[in-house]
Amino acid sequence: MSENQMRRLIILKCFEDNASSVDGSSILPIPVEIPKI
Repeated sequence: MSENQMRRLIILKCFEDNASSVDGSSILPIPVEIPKI
């Protein structure tokens, strides 16, 4: 697995944690929007 893939998985994991704990709003300084389901 490449470093970029690892980084992407970590970012996705962090977003999932934020979405479940902070009402869906990310507290990470990463300019990525998560589509609400």
